[in-house]
Amino acid sequence: MATKPKPKPDPDPDEPDPPEDEPEEGAGQTDDVSLSERVENLEDRMTKLEERVNAPPIGIGKRP
Repeated sequence: MATKPKPKPDPDPDEPDPPEDEPEEGAGQTDDVSLSERVENLEDRMTKLEERVNAPPIGIGKRP
């Protein structure tokens, strides 16, 4: 005969609830970077991504 699952213990009422929507480190911290610098960085990242996507495939297997 199968046993019944054990009930989960209730959390301690003394523990505070975890904070909701706590900002992550680095998120939303754009005070020291201007919009034009952010756009330029994004353009650089997109250019590098496009170069990787358009690169020839790397062969897998025996080397010549």
